[in-house]
Amino acid sequence: MTYRRVQARLQLAQANTDLLGVVADLAMRFDAEVSGLVVSRNLADLYTNDYVTDEIVEQVRARTAKDMREAEQAFRVALTSRAKALSWHAAETGGELSACCAQAASSADIIVVAPDSASMFHSSYHFNVGDLLMRAGRPVLVVPPGTDRLKLDQVLVGWKETAEARRAIADALPLLKVAGRVVLAEIAAHDHVTDARDRLSAVADWLALHGVHAVPMVLPRKASDSTGLAELAREQGADLIVAGAYGHSRVREWVLGGVTCDLLLDPPCLAFLSH
Repeated sequence: MTYRRVQARLQLAQANTDLLGVVADLAMRFDAEVSGLVVSRNLADLYTNDYVTDEIVEQVRARTAKDMREAEQAFRVALTSRAKALSWHAAETGGELSACCAQAASSADIIVVAPDSASMFHSSYHFNVGDLLMRAGRPVLVVPPGTDRLKLDQVLVGWKETAEARRAIADALPLLKVAGRVVLAEIAAHDHVTDARDRLSAVADWLALHGVHAVPMVLPRKASDSTGLAELAREQGADLIVAGAYGHSRVREWVLGGVTCDLLLDPPCLAFLSH
């Protein structure tokens, strides 16, 4: 397994320098194609009252078109000659932006995003990364501000005995195979530490079959799993965290687990998540 096509979901009206740096490294390391994507809400859905004039609608439409052109230019400047091939897609949707991006993910192996930081003045650009993660059926690599490289010297795998964790570690195998050091960690209650060690030993044996040497590490639970994972990432100097994404759907939204939510909104380093 490898990554043959990367979907880069760019933000509009903002710099995408960090994200594009990570995407470029990913594309070069795996000789992958990159598909760039920007999405905004359909203006007809945003401006439907009598107080919005045609002139205002045209101004907003022109601004959106300009933001999309600038995003495409940055995409091509950053990735031309660094990716095997490039494609670009700009879309407007009457639904959720995340649903549109999830549909596009059908033709990609991995999605690279940054935490949503659209300003209040760009309501048509707001994007729910958690919703994309739950819908896409593809792993999502979250790039925090200030990270512009795909550094893999230290990788931390957060383990739980769940389907989501098993999916994440399988999806991350291409990255784990080229990592410098892999720590396989589980945070367990004091009376479950022995069971956790046995689980990690079995997972480490499976990784070894794929050429990945992983160091098992069980940590007694002292606080929330999210806090424990973040502290361990800092202690280990982790460049990347791999974790299963946990959540369930309500009528109009996804409700995410604490670790998933924190890694999407404020990851301490690159975060690789699968659901």
